[in-house]
Amino acid sequence: MNYAIIDDEPFWGEFTEQTLRKYIQLSPVQIDVFSSASEFFSKGIPYDVIITDIKMPEIDGFELAKTYKAQYPQCILIILTSYTELSRQGYHVDAFRFIDKMHLEELKEAISSIEKRFISDICVPVHLLYTGEVLLSASQLFYAETLKHNVLLHTVSGNFVCTDSMNALEKKFQNHGFFRCHRSYLINLNYIVCFGNHQVKMQNGDWAEVAIRKVHDLKFSYIQQLSI
Repeated sequence: MNYAIIDDEPFWGEFTEQTLRKYIQLSPVQIDVFSSASEFFSKGIPYDVIITDIKMPEIDGFELAKTYKAQYPQCILIILTSYTELSRQGYHVDAFRFIDKMHLEELKEAISSIEKRFISDICVPVHLLYTGEVLLSASQLFYAETLKHNVLLHTVSGNFVCTDSMNALEKKFQNHGFFRCHRSYLINLNYIVCFGNHQVKMQNGDWAEVAIRKVHDLKFSYIQQLSI
């Protein structure tokens, strides 16, 4: 999972990150901290969870959330504030939780609830190089590609080297929206942006190779997935 923290006060940004890391159980995880909305938007990647302050210069937390969720509606929003009277405005941006900055321990319950959502999504055990076995949510994986004797997992939290074989990963993710489009590629059908000449563009901007004999079956599987 990947998290973004946006707060114009360096102390609160750092303290929120430290608190968050105490409560996160699922891995792999990525946490990015931003000091402004403009810095956050310049990153240009999808986040699973946004934790934002309300009162910030230029663009406040509500406007940030409204703009970002228009592009990534499934993103989970947590609002941090010292101004509890403003929290009711959060309903306009579908906020998941409102947390008082003076009580960041409330993040524990919020993160637990979020992780339960991802586990119910479908998590499978994969083995990462130097890390060992972790649970990976299917919705976190853009695609997997062969990397010498290992497999490189391209996830929303970054890239990770997996020691499972491609055949083993294909079996683990079967019936969960994935397609083996090439002997070296296993792709998430939900993250296909467009089809090219024996390639598909994924939501993270990468192109995955498609074997000629797999083109027809891939398009058929993609259409089926869209109807789910």
